[in-house]
Amino acid sequence: MKIRLKFREQSSEDERRIVLDTLAPGAERLFPEEEDPELASLYVAELADTQSLDALKRAKAVEFAEPEAERRLQLPGELFPPLPAPSGLGLRVFDGPRPSPVIKRLRVRQHGPVERGALGILVLQG
Repeated sequence: MKIRLKFREQSSEDERRIVLDTLAPGAERLFPEEEDPELASLYVAELADTQSLDALKRAKAVEFAEPEAERRLQLPGELFPPLPAPSGLGLRVFDGPRPSPVIKRLRVRQHGPVERGALGILVLQG
């Protein structure tokens, strides 16, 4: 089980090292580059069982230890209906300093499959 733990502010580096040495290899800081002591004291680790979690909660240097919530982002299909086959490209062209959009339609040749959400950039010189 994956857990998050936070060390107490007053815990020493030696106390923290002792706790980290009892964890499975791979325990790491949640925010590795963070210099703020509050955020730097947050760690993510892997535990074998709930007894290990209970022992970790009782450690004097640990403020809290809890299982990491499992999160799976599932979007309903109606939010992303299938895309129609590409038939052209709509452009908004601004002519002059005042925005007065002119819509132009161009035919675009497709070279291979286009993945959903792909972004292309077209540069027009005139």
